[in-house]
Amino acid sequence: MKLTKENRLEILRIAAVLALICAVAALLLGFVYKFTKPLIDRNTAQMTASALNALVNGGNESIDTAYGAGFHKIETKAKNPNGTAAVQNGREIENRAGIVRAYDVYDGGIMLGYVLELIGKGYGGDMILLAYYDTNGSVIDAVVVSDSETPGIGKKAALPGYMEKFRGSGGSRPVPQSREQLPKSDSDAVAGATVTFKAVAGALAVGSAFIAEGGLR
Repeated sequence: MKLTKENRLEILRIAAVLALICAVAALLLGFVYKFTKPLIDRNTAQMTASALNALVNGGNESIDTAYGAGFHKIETKAKNPNGTAAVQNGREIENRAGIVRAYDVYDGGIMLGYVLELIGKGYGGDMILLAYYDTNGSVIDAVVVSDSETPGIGKKAALPGYMEKFRGSGGSRPVPQSREQLPKSDSDAVAGATVTFKAVAGALAVGSAFIAEGGLR
């Protein structure tokens, strides 16, 4: 069908209106982002600091603001009953796959170890962990802070006590990465969720090796 002059003008008018709407929307989004980003960054920093403190000193912290959807509460055993350990010197790690960020842990000027933010590949996608190691790379504690695992079996890694099987490993004792390396009770507990188990174990092993190799010195 041949377009008339009126048809062409109407098409141009509609295109101009759509272009104007897109331009206004882009400006509004830019305006909102400019004024909300500092608040988001500040909240993220506060929540991250709370999560790190809970990991090294013990306690319960909600970390939904810091890590988005799929968050968990940190429920850890107190590693430092006095609650005086400080997490500091956070920096990005660019030379090791699976390690996002590292922090130093000090108490009264004495270095206790490191906290690493790690990424493991679970059944549902990336799993983000915070792992606390001593200076030799031995796992003191860890927590899954965000994941997309299947509710139920796949969420076992978020349950209190799940990380018990890894505590103390990674220094003189390798991080267990297969069910055969676990006591029977722990092996039975991860049955049906071996992908999740391997994701957590693999991430913790990567972090342990990085520290043991002197990657943070």
